[in-house]
Amino acid sequence: MEERNIMKPLSVAYSDFIDALYGVINKSMLPPFIIESVLHNILNDIHNLSQKQIKIDAEAYSQTLNKLHKNGDDCVADSGHHVGNDAGDD
Repeated sequence: MEERNIMKPLSVAYSDFIDALYGVINKSMLPPFIIESVLHNILNDIHNLSQKQIKIDAEAYSQTLNKLHKNGDDCVADSGHHVGNDAGDD
């Protein structure tokens, strides 16, 4: 039988992550002021990683657009995410 990798939906991954995080916190038996300090440090680390990733993605996106423009290709920037009254009314 062939093994296939199926991507877990983000909403399910999010829910699983929250459940696991609460489980670890509850099992730690640490007082709230220590948990708060640990989570604050983790949040700072995640924020820094997020900012680095945004910079990397923005640079790669800009380079791709520049290459397409130099080749004379027409392109439209679209994130694929739409919110509002006209979302999905294409």
